[in-house]
Amino acid sequence: MSQLENLVALLLMVSTDQSTEEEACISVYHRLMAHHKEYYTSKWTDATNEEVLAFFSSIWLSPLEKSYSWFTDWRPTVAFQLVHTLMRKSSIPKDDGGTNLASLASLSDEQLKKIEHLEPKITADEERVEKEMERHNMYVASWKMLQLIEFEREAKVQGDPTALRQVNEMIKSARKGMVGGSVKVVKMANCVRRETLKGVLDVLTPIQREDLLATTSMLQVQIRKWGKQRAEAQMKKLEETWMI
Repeated sequence: MSQLENLVALLLMVSTDQSTEEEACISVYHRLMAHHKEYYTSKWTDATNEEVLAFFSSIWLSPLEKSYSWFTDWRPTVAFQLVHTLMRKSSIPKDDGGTNLASLASLSDEQLKKIEHLEPKITADEERVEKEMERHNMYVASWKMLQLIEFEREAKVQGDPTALRQVNEMIKSARKGMVGGSVKVVKMANCVRRETLKGVLDVLTPIQREDLLATTSMLQVQIRKWGKQRAEAQMKKLEETWMI
């Protein structure tokens, strides 16, 4: 997280300095994108199917961070909410009374039209992922899975090694299907995230990209800090309660 914080600080410095050349903005932008690419590569490339399940519980995240999580990571439509927020609040006054053209408040009609065209598509993609997760959950909670548990119980009671071995193979196959379904949902969600990020950033100018990425990354850092502080405060309160 410290590397991300350093990049955010640099990004904010560059984006607020009106004398900064576009080449410098592009350089910092690519550094931040490289950081995110490295993060996702290390997070998913080396993870086995079994390990993917751990990302759904994410015990290393605070409850606050989990509340903002959507299928192990950020919700794509949040990007559009940030764009609309920055359009209203990020205008930087100039000496002549106008606004800084580097700000997202200066999105052109053409840019805004492209973003508004992309948003409903991403929303539909989100809903598709959620429906796939619902379908997967129905499979996990199906009567077939409950029947396997009953078969296993009966095999253990009877002490039949052949039957128990057969049931274990059936359970192994069912678990493979459960894990495979979860992996499929995560991959679908990641595809929507990538499509959102690419779609929005392709519309923006280099400095507008910085405006958005700086805000997004800063929000990520702050949620991590707030979540950690809240969790520590709750733990301290719990310890004080036990001491009474």
